[in-house]
Amino acid sequence: IIEVADAIPSHLPNQLNYGQDIEDASSALQMQIKNAYPALAEKYPLRWLSFKLMEGDDHVYKEINIAGNGLPVRDVINHLKKAHGDDIESIMADARYAQATGLTHEVLKKPEFRKIDLTEKIDRVVLNRFLGIPIFLAAMWVVFKLVFDVSTPFIDWVDEMMAGPFPRWAEAILGVI
Repeated sequence: IIEVADAIPSHLPNQLNYGQDIEDASSALQMQIKNAYPALAEKYPLRWLSFKLMEGDDHVYKEINIAGNGLPVRDVINHLKKAHGDDIESIMADARYAQATGLTHEVLKKPEFRKIDLTEKIDRVVLNRFLGIPIFLAAMWVVFKLVFDVSTPFIDWVDEMMAGPFPRWAEAILGVI
């Protein structure tokens, strides 16, 4: 059982590659931290600590209580600034954002262009800020005309029924009672 458990590779998260220059500088700084400050090497991950020192993180400098005197951090930072033409924080931030952008492109899929429905086309016209009110008024006028013009024959029929046969039938029924 122990052999099988040992044979299973443990999962290590992928590490962000900042480029060969920065990785080499980080490795050198990690070795110097491990040799000069072994207590720090046990307390913090060396890779993280080396990057934070190269970035010039004030909180880390205060936390670990060194001013960088025993480590050539400033020399490394100056060398990287000259090599890349930019400060180390920007270079590392660009690498992080590039990694995040790459991950989002791998994970997320943009929806394909979808066909516009008929209802959306109608909404674009009817809800237009300039044409919306005139279209609404025209629709109300059409409804008004339909109600009164189409209903006129039915109203006339109801009127004839109320004036003609219904009163006579009602009179006949009441006369029987």
